[in-house]
Amino acid sequence: MTLITFILLPFILKDLSFTHSVIESLVLMGVLPGFKFDAISHTYSYKAEYLLIALKDMGNSLLLVILLFNGPLINCLVVERQNLVMDLIEELKTLQGFRNYIVAPITEELIYTSSILSCFIPLNSISFTKLIVFTPILFGFAHLHHGYQLLKEGYPVTRVVINCLVQAIYTWLFGMFTKFLFLRNGGNIYSCIVVHFFCNFMGLPIFLPNDDPKFFGRWWKYCYWNLLLLGIWAFKKNLWSLTDSQLSYIEWI
Repeated sequence: MTLITFILLPFILKDLSFTHSVIESLVLMGVLPGFKFDAISHTYSYKAEYLLIALKDMGNSLLLVILLFNGPLINCLVVERQNLVMDLIEELKTLQGFRNYIVAPITEELIYTSSILSCFIPLNSISFTKLIVFTPILFGFAHLHHGYQLLKEGYPVTRVVINCLVQAIYTWLFGMFTKFLFLRNGGNIYSCIVVHFFCNFMGLPIFLPNDDPKFFGRWWKYCYWNLLLLGIWAFKKNLWSLTDSQLSYIEWI
């Protein structure tokens, strides 16, 4: 279904006169690297240097979420002594792991970020702020089906409702971030996919890490909590600088 939608959308955008050609539709959707799209004049241009800029933007986007997850990363690598690369390789050998870390980031970003935003951007009647805040609601709703599975497994209704509410809020906030990233990076859907992959792999941060006698002992949890706060501060402080791109649709204030 995702593939069919994504194949048909460039032609639909052209037929609705949202774009002048299928190529322009693909540029608008952010799947053709090396192009710069002007959301005001609806024109696009290609330069080889845009490819390097897009790669740099992807790296900066990944760095931003690494800063946010610095506490969980240090906990995994130093305290729990996990080999994240080997863990990822083992996960990708399973069907569920391949779905969670490869298929889900690609398909969800293509549909809920690229496809949805490319339908609204040509209208020029909806502010980017509204696009960032309201369109991710669909992404949040798309994850509520997990509640049905929990009910089938016999979990209490109250717990299922709370779980669905937390997941909906989390996915909505994450969706806001990827929409913001897409617009800031000039429609670079690959930045969104890389960030989505990383966040799926890391999962929700734990709040009560295990004590380790070789690493601050029982004091580690206090250090960890401070690292979580440091991550939030670093994310907020670097949000604009690390998402700044020469390919951005507009001049952001």
